[in-house]
Amino acid sequence: MRKFRGVILIAGSLFLMLSHAVFAGTVNLPRTGQAKCYTLDGAEIACAGTGQDGEIQAGKAWPNPRFTVSGDCITDNLTGLMWGRNGNFSGNTIMWQEALDYAAQLNSGAGLCGYTDWVLPNVNELESIVNVSEPDPAAWLNGQGFYNVQPDIYWTSTTDADLSFFARYIDILNGYGIVVGKDYSSYILPVRSGQSGGVISLPKTGQTISYSLGDDGDLERGAVWPDPRFTDNGTGTVTDNLTGLMWTKDANAPGLSSCDPGIDKTWQEALDYVTCLNSSSYLGYNDWRLPNKKELYSLIDFSRFNPSLQIRHPFTNVQADIYWTSTTSAYDTNSAWFVDLWYGDLYDGSKYYFFYVWPVRGGIVDNDHDGYTSDVDCNDSNPAINPGAAEIVNNGIDDDCNSATPILTASGSGNNYPVPLFRASLTLNVNASSLGTGTFSYYYTRARLYFVSTLITGISVTNGVATITGAGKVNNVPGYTFTATITNGSPDKMGLQIKKPDNTIYYNAPSKDLSSGNFTVVGQ
Repeated sequence: MRKFRGVILIAGSLFLMLSHAVFAGTVNLPRTGQAKCYTLDGAEIACAGTGQDGEIQAGKAWPNPRFTVSGDCITDNLTGLMWGRNGNFSGNTIMWQEALDYAAQLNSGAGLCGYTDWVLPNVNELESIVNVSEPDPAAWLNGQGFYNVQPDIYWTSTTDADLSFFARYIDILNGYGIVVGKDYSSYILPVRSGQSGGVISLPKTGQTISYSLGDDGDLERGAVWPDPRFTDNGTGTVTDNLTGLMWTKDANAPGLSSCDPGIDKTWQEALDYVTCLNSSSYLGYNDWRLPNKKELYSLIDFSRFNPSLQIRHPFTNVQADIYWTSTTSAYDTNSAWFVDLWYGDLYDGSKYYFFYVWPVRGGIVDNDHDGYTSDVDCNDSNPAINPGAAEIVNNGIDDDCNSATPILTASGSGNNYPVPLFRASLTLNVNASSLGTGTFSYYYTRARLYFVSTLITGISVTNGVATITGAGKVNNVPGYTFTATITNGSPDKMGLQIKKPDNTIYYNAPSKDLSSGNFTVVGQ
């Protein structure tokens, strides 16, 4: 029996025990997906001041949409990995070697979706599609474009570092990442071997020994670890050159005596301990935090155990035991996620358990709590502007922290007379940075039509023509949508199409010259 591993392994069978700073790194870790906060007993609470994952939300934001479907395949826009959509490709559970063989068989003939480089995912790849904010990650994946994903365990190609006749799995029911004998039968979800076009890159697992053709040690997929992996800063801190995160060199709750250092703690005590470190500016910093699930798991070298850290790491006082994360289990909100540094296992348990604590800082964090995170948090005074790394043309947002940010607006009023004596008039004030609060109204006497917007959802500007979309009321009846075109020219023009709640055309006025009034359109 392996100590607190979350599984008892007997003769190959499985019995479940438990239903302000930016640092350069080779890879950016993504957010976990958690945006809520909870008490020890699992009740949801406001996040402000908790120090929990749901408040800090460290890491790269997920793209929207997260996945793009293409026939029988689906691409994760976060990682760039392409997966088979069918969560039960083999039609049944199969053993580990059979899973490797099945993935290889997908590459025969025309392959799957025209590709012939399908493999069994390694542990980092499979774990990357688990959304910890969802109590049923399988159902969430099925709602994202996958289908037949089972709330059960799925094979990875990564062999256990301790016992080579065991392999790692990810449980899509609850997100656990543990091991089971290779003669056990599990599901498979094939992935293509390359990453392309994602927001982040996944690192290698650390496994270099191969136990079968096509396994993790054979292919060693992922971003290469820097050498050295860790840098001792000589200040009581160590920087992980893979992720850019800074950890305390002492891995067992270091700090002032007032912060109760060096002992295992309940989950809330662990959060309170980090708050104490920050109040004392421990080691010169006041932005320490309890690591989230992704951050703590990123330390694991899956070729090692006792502890499962790279052999040349510079840390001291590492406990080959359980460490807390700041991430609550959505599957059971009175539990939180933890990582076993003896084996590199990932699972959850009661927040009243006593486990070890390892503070971290850095990475991509919303340090000023203005609601936005970025590689460069460049506009602390204006939460309406979302800072970022690359400028997106005509989105009305300061993505690159450049004061020459494109601004999109359309404002003014105008009249035309499509039929003598019957007037059409339009007024608007639309700003891309605050679309929903803009105004838009249209009045046409002949049709006795009075349209007022209740929501403006979009604006684009091309060559002096603004296209505006939204929803509103016709003669005080809600449920209509509109598309308006405003041209800043000589003369100005206006056009409008209104659709009924059933999406059929209610009213259509092609773009016409204004007889009076004017509009101002600003773009780029």
